Amino acid sequence: MTGPAPAGNGPLPVIRAADLDQEPPERRWLLRELWGHAAVGVIGGAPKCCKSWLGLDLALSVASATPCLGRFGV
Repeated sequence: MTGPAPAGNGPLPVIRAADLDQEPPERRWLLRELWGHAAVGVIGGAPKCCKSWLGLDLALSVASATPCLGRFGV
């Protein structure tokens, strides 16, 4: 077995962490102060605690440009 492939020599591009662009000081939000623009997450909780309703409200708020939960702007 060989070591890691050097940058540019292989099927996948390799970028060193030091070469990545830094996030600008201002954060981009999908829902202000609740969900980042490029965030990935899980809505978790106990059974029957309204996770589905929360997911539905998140989706409808983004699609209709209305505040999520009546509080978090899009």
